[in-house]
Amino acid sequence: QTVFESGSAAMASGGESRDDETDSAASQLVVRVFETVFVLLRTYWLLVCYGVFLAASLVGQVSIFKMFYMLLFLVFFITYQLSGRLWSAVVRPLWWLAVVYRMTVLDMTYSFQF
Repeated sequence: QTVFESGSAAMASGGESRDDETDSAASQLVVRVFETVFVLLRTYWLLVCYGVFLAASLVGQVSIFKMFYMLLFLVFFITYQLSGRLWSAVVRPLWWLAVVYRMTVLDMTYSFQF
C-alpha cells in the first residue's frame, strides 16, 4: 500500500491523515498569531497612530504639510488628555481630515512633479 492509498483510505474511513493534522496545526498557529497581533494592535493602536503622526512631522526638512501633521498630532493628543468623550466625538472627523489631507498632498506632489 502506497502513501497515497493509505491517505485516501484514511480519509475515506473518516479519519484524518498526517497532512490534514499538520495543516490543521499550522492553521491553528496562524490563527493564534493573527489573534495575538490583533489584540496588540487593538490595545496599542493609539500609540501607533500618535507615533506615525509624530514621525511624519519630525522626519526630514520642515515644510508646511509636516507642520499640519504636527497640528493633527497635537489636536489628537490634547483632546485625548482633556476628555475621553470629547476625543471619541472628534476622532472620526480628524481621521477623515488626515486621510483627505494626505491624499491631497500626494496629488499635488505628483501633479507638480511632472
